[in-house]
Amino acid sequence: MWARIELLNSQKLMLEYEKYNELQAKSQRMQEDYENQLRELEKSKQGGLEELTEFYEAKLRETCLRLEQVPPPPLPVILDVWPAKLCCNLSTCLSVPFTAVVCPFARCAVCARRHFKRIR
Repeated sequence: MWARIELLNSQKLMLEYEKYNELQAKSQRMQEDYENQLRELEKSKQGGLEELTEFYEAKLRETCLRLEQVPPPPLPVILDVWPAKLCCNLSTCLSVPFTAVVCPFARCAVCARRHFKRIR
């Protein structure tokens, strides 16, 4: 009888040992699959990052080329735009060196004084 109980216990122990080995092998396979997926995701991420970098660098180069081709805006030529009647003496205005004057009334001191008196 003891021999039979010992035989049954031995068989149960062997069965549990086989189950343990199967679970250990399954765990090992799962770990390897996880590591493979992780490596693939890392490669995919790196490839996507390189693609985006190339795309935006190309877009930046294209934008820079387009900006280089745009001519600069012309300087305003106020003497041609504003009528001569705004000035008290057109010859005085034309004799003053004309630089980047934005206000048409500042072409001569007399016009500037008149304009600022009207504003106040």
